[in-house]
Amino acid sequence: MGKLPVFKAVAATFAYLARHGVELIMALWLPALLFTAANGWSSGQMFDAQIALHNLGDHPNPTEAMTAMGPVFKTMALMVALISILYPMMIVASLRHVVRGDRLKAPFYLGFGGDELRIIGAYVLIVGMVLAAYFVLALGIGVLAALSSLAGPAGGVISVVLGVAGLAVFFWFMVRLSLTFPASIATRTLGITQSWAATKGNSIRLVLYGVIMMVIFVTVFAALVLPFFISIMPAYKELFAAGADPVASQAAQLKLLEAQRALYDWSRPGFWPFMAATFAYTVISMAFFSVASGVAWRYVSGDSEA
Repeated sequence: MGKLPVFKAVAATFAYLARHGVELIMALWLPALLFTAANGWSSGQMFDAQIALHNLGDHPNPTEAMTAMGPVFKTMALMVALISILYPMMIVASLRHVVRGDRLKAPFYLGFGGDELRIIGAYVLIVGMVLAAYFVLALGIGVLAALSSLAGPAGGVISVVLGVAGLAVFFWFMVRLSLTFPASIATRTLGITQSWAATKGNSIRLVLYGVIMMVIFVTVFAALVLPFFISIMPAYKELFAAGADPVASQAAQLKLLEAQRALYDWSRPGFWPFMAATFAYTVISMAFFSVASGVAWRYVSGDSEA
């Protein structure tokens, strides 16, 4: 396994995006369009239910709460099913050529096979492993913190140090699994053990690489949807200004929900530009971070011709 040359990998990522940007868009546009449409359709219903629930007060009647939320359960179930299909599809669509050299045979990608199933399997295992790691760390830190309290005034300092150390271990664990998806596509396995092996000795490099790529993305590409969220900033300001005042806080929360709901109101002129920006953001973000992870995998796995 190789070492990740951070700045060379950044340059290689943008070089790949420049050379294969059109192919990435062709691979991603259809699943991203379906994903955006499903999100736009379901989000309005979600916010309607939250507003209805909010209007029932702090302690709603359970029957009334179920009536308010009932119609959303089917929507949530459908969205989980769609996300389980479309999100792995987008991951595979944007990684197949980066790590395996597969060429697109049509002006779109709409497939669901072994690659997508392995991505789902890897995701489920990662979630389970992360939850288990979090539970073990939280339990261990809790026990040690309780014991440190016997040390008197120094116990507080010890507890803070233990908490920071626990977070560092948890973050390191996540970094070691960060290349699971490209490893899965490249090796046609779940990719977890391959990511763990390839990232050994690369944790700091991967963190630096990830920070650089995130800063670039947020600076350049997040501006696609940021203008649309400016409209809800006054509601956030009111919520913060309300502080501990329960009446003002309730009113501010309602205004925030209504402002968020307005973004998904198809009858408003701003809905279609917002959906177009969301679609573009979905395509660009998926392509950007998939290529970044694919390039990192190729370097650390020894296939450095990214």
